[in-house]
Amino acid sequence: MDGRRIVTEHGKGSGPGVLVISDAGSDAPGWRIPCGEWSCIKDSATVASGVVVHHRDIAGSDLRTMQALTGFDAATGTLLWAPRDLARPVGAAATSQPDLVKQDSGRLVIGWYDLDASPTTVTYGVNAPVTGRLPATGPTLSGTPESGLADADVVVVVVTTTRTVAAWRIDTGTLLWQQAENEIRLEPVAVVGPVLYSGERPSMAVDLSTKAVLQRVVSDRPRPVGTDHAVVFTGTAYVFAIRRD
Repeated sequence: MDGRRIVTEHGKGSGPGVLVISDAGSDAPGWRIPCGEWSCIKDSATVASGVVVHHRDIAGSDLRTMQALTGFDAATGTLLWAPRDLARPVGAAATSQPDLVKQDSGRLVIGWYDLDASPTTVTYGVNAPVTGRLPATGPTLSGTPESGLADADVVVVVVTTTRTVAAWRIDTGTLLWQQAENEIRLEPVAVVGPVLYSGERPSMAVDLSTKAVLQRVVSDRPRPVGTDHAVVFTGTAYVFAIRRD
């Protein structure tokens, strides 16, 4: 990912396993992140803007298991920020835990969900990968976080929780739209230009900013390629520009 190879090494005996982060273009030995468990089953890592974001379970002060994110320099393994340094969005409870739903272009989109709330809620925020600081706070939605998509410029983010789907601008934190409980749930799979494409059930195209239905049945969904083109497979691959400027 992003020029880095991430390999899991299982622990020997009762020793903890490790995640080994190395340069994908060379055979040089990499640096290592110790896992919380010998098999690293619950540990994962991703790379965003030269930063490795490590996800693991930790024991909280009340002995409950909590999710935690830690940032390391992808090249050297230097600790950039610890779980306590990662800024929470406004409105997220002190008992909430983070889930990384999207990373791209110098931004981490993190959903902070509070299992103590009834019903469960998730508050979204945007964090800087290198510092863990919080440039913007997003909406608070019902449910727990599942996934996230963004447009090519990473300005509009579409997030999916266990209860709803919503789109918001990460530069201002403005909620653009949210699906109501009586709507057919979208299954966001791709953003191409100003259009959001849903999956098989339902397969449709909607306006990214307004949720207005543009096409109710989409048999061949385009896939974004980079920031300014997309490709459609219809037996033959067609590549087209999605920017007019």
